Amino acid sequence: MKFTVNKIVFSHGLQKAQGIAGSSSTLPILGCVLLEAADGKIRISGTSLDMSIRGLFDATVEETGAVAVNAKKLYEIVRELPEDPVRVESNEENRVKIAGGKAVFRLSGLDKAEFPTFPEIDPAKAGMVNFEVAALVDMIKKVVFAASDNDSRAALTGMLVTMGQNGAGIKTRLVATDGHRLAMLDRVISGKREDGVGVIVPKKAMNELRKFIESGLTQTEVAIGFTGNQMIVKKGDALFLSKMIDGSFPNYLNVIPARNNKEAIVSRESFLGALRRVSILTNSQTKQM
Repeated sequence: MKFTVNKIVFSHGLQKAQGIAGSSSTLPILGCVLLEAADGKIRISGTSLDMSIRGLFDATVEETGAVAVNAKKLYEIVRELPEDPVRVESNEENRVKIAGGKAVFRLSGLDKAEFPTFPEIDPAKAGMVNFEVAALVDMIKKVVFAASDNDSRAALTGMLVTMGQNGAGIKTRLVATDGHRLAMLDRVISGKREDGVGVIVPKKAMNELRKFIESGLTQTEVAIGFTGNQMIVKKGDALFLSKMIDGSFPNYLNVIPARNNKEAIVSRESFLGALRRVSILTNSQTKQM
């Protein structure tokens, strides 16, 4: 395999993939990204088995081929290379050479056959709906903080995503709770969806999804769908997949007051300032005054 690629483009692709790549000591291949070169493109794939990501990028391909390389090391090397095109070569022994300017690095790679098979999912069968990037990022940021980090209740470590037809649009709701606090946000997007959706997506997956869609790629819309036990997100030539959490999300509507006549409108900055001042005296572990 031999190709030349723009450093910024390559670095961006590696950054996203190495964020997904796992760190399993029993499966070292999960700490790698798979590089594939063919037809004037390179494909970068990363997986933790629970999440997977794949991107296609323009490159000058001199020899086709594929090799798996340690994700973190490769990303750190490319990030520190001079602002020149990056040249990558690999041989039959999976020895990888990375060069940029006068800098040259050599790494030992792994055979493509050892890399986990990327899930075969047909977006056309996943009921894909288009979502504005800015709107989806905003929803995730405002809800994901409330999800639990305690694995004892798996359903609470994820975010409930529901979709259903609402007149001419699709009502999308994100809900997260750790049992003490709850965040819920609704948004109606244009489009049609015959089947309703009610799935739980892991908190880590939603955080990685936000990183995936909000930077680097210039498209203003993403397509989201659900099939089997997978969430699929497509942005341009890039794909993001995540397994969903099996289980039942608690009946959150029961804890939301149906009748509440106590409302107040306050300045956001003034309210945040007051919260920061009083939080100085909270207990760092229990958060109690």
